[in-house]
Amino acid sequence: MLQVRGATDGNLIGERRYACKHPVAMTIPPDHTISTARCTLRGPSEADFPHVQSALQVPGFNDGLAFGADHSIEGLRRMLARNRDNWQRGRAYAFTFENRASGAFLGRVALRVTPEPGRWNLAFWTHPDHQGHGYVTEASRAVVTFGFEVLGIETIEAGHVAENKASRRVLEKLGMKEEGWLERGLMKDGAWIPGYKMAIKSGEQLHEPPTT
Repeated sequence: MLQVRGATDGNLIGERRYACKHPVAMTIPPDHTISTARCTLRGPSEADFPHVQSALQVPGFNDGLAFGADHSIEGLRRMLARNRDNWQRGRAYAFTFENRASGAFLGRVALRVTPEPGRWNLAFWTHPDHQGHGYVTEASRAVVTFGFEVLGIETIEAGHVAENKASRRVLEKLGMKEEGWLERGLMKDGAWIPGYKMAIKSGEQLHEPPTT
């Protein structure tokens, strides 16, 4: 059974809980960073905790997120430890993306292995203070490129709840195409929320950012 993630300016299939049987057979240094025109992507740290907590205080932000219930400092430390363990094992790579100029926390984007060989899942969210400026598209494009060119992934999938048109636009901007409909997309408050699954394969056209 899938457990998936979605939110306003966040996406659906992102918090799966299953045995990861196909990790990347390589070591990516834990201090690995990625730079884009406006963003720096780095591994999550305890410095992010206040920003995660402030995002969760915004009404509606967590409606489509499959975050765990515990967002105390101790709960966030456990999540951070899982992120670092998965990174070390080559099972998932979570990045905080921040503004290159100001250092402001902007959001999170991650790649996680799925049970299907060669297929990984993309998940993201943006802090409500910084939504609507294209940061998550820019950061996600960099992580998709990292997945294809550095990790050698064959297919990257993602998804969104049906009402989340903002996430769909992000995925379409990355060049993803719809693969199907999930009646059981996200379990939230005891009920299933349906959604769409999308994907892009290595070698397909990854949409480039517009030139200015």
